[in-house]
Amino acid sequence: MGQVRSVDVHRLLAEDTVDQRMLEILSTKAVLFDEYVRRSELKDQSPDAVDVSDLKAAEEVGSQVEAERRIIEMERKRLRMEAESTG
Repeated sequence: MGQVRSVDVHRLLAEDTVDQRMLEILSTKAVLFDEYVRRSELKDQSPDAVDVSDLKAAEEVGSQVEAERRIIEMERKRLRMEAESTG
């Protein structure tokens, strides 16, 4: 961003990377943290009470992982199409 000259962009695509695994671990830990650490007296007193911040945080992490998977899949398809058209 902000570059005025042409730039070569290299996208590295790899399956089962450390980054992907770390996001999955963080997602699991966020859910566990919210489930066991974020206790609320009001929530415990009322069976109908729901802490929506916990749900939103878990959904955000999950949607980020899913978005990254979709981007990788789209990029793989694009690269296959380019290879087929040049090959």
